[in-house]
Amino acid sequence: MDTTEFDIKLTEGRIVNVIAKRISDNEWKLIIETEISAFMHKRRLNFVEDTFALVEASTLSLDDEFMQYEPATPNQKELKRAIEIAIRNGVQDFFHSPEEFLLYDENEDGSICEVPIKCALSYKWWDKEAKNLCPKRGSRLGTPNEYYAFIGAIIKDIVAHGFSISKAWHAVCDDLNELKYLWEHMVSNQEYSQGARKKIFWGPFDFAKNNKILAKEDDEGFWMTGVNYQGIKNFNPLTSVVHIGCKEGEYFNTTGWVVLPKQI
Repeated sequence: MDTTEFDIKLTEGRIVNVIAKRISDNEWKLIIETEISAFMHKRRLNFVEDTFALVEASTLSLDDEFMQYEPATPNQKELKRAIEIAIRNGVQDFFHSPEEFLLYDENEDGSICEVPIKCALSYKWWDKEAKNLCPKRGSRLGTPNEYYAFIGAIIKDIVAHGFSISKAWHAVCDDLNELKYLWEHMVSNQEYSQGARKKIFWGPFDFAKNNKILAKEDDEGFWMTGVNYQGIKNFNPLTSVVHIGCKEGEYFNTTGWVVLPKQI
């Protein structure tokens, strides 16, 4: 039996799988699957400081009117429990951007090209780049407690704009189309439209169906929102938070949930 060896070298990316298909006795088809990792580029985040708005997490209280609501669905019960824990842990105010981050690659010739957020990125990449985003402001990935406080602040904000408590809980936990409607109604008000862009601390990108990576709380993995992990019942991309065991894996359509601590 004769054997033939040959080398395959890629200009970028890596080979992740090779499949050989037999066409005939003397003809085979070789399929080479490749991928381009974010680590193989000088990939960076585009930082626009003015898009970050204050989330007044420290003002949340177990005595708030919206926290007196009796949950009507499993999603609502789970979220209320998580918000209660965040409040008891004394989450402090922080800044959050309701707008999508832009990614760009720096090419060898120094030119810059924008890349889609849907590219594959890992927890390690987001953890590093979140800290590099604005070191002077202490930028980093937000914690699960901060995320739940953020969701609580959204519910409180909706109620403050005249909507019923039950509608706010229902929209956030069980009906993202309704949440989008409420947001559009709120931003059409004069309070939001007259150059008060910074007052909007949440927006469509927050409840878009993409994953958000949160800061890890242990060495075993990290937390991610928006993942329909193993067919979660009553799945909601805004409030469903799952634990991911592998920090090395790269995830498509995923963005880090970046915060800036409030400077005292």
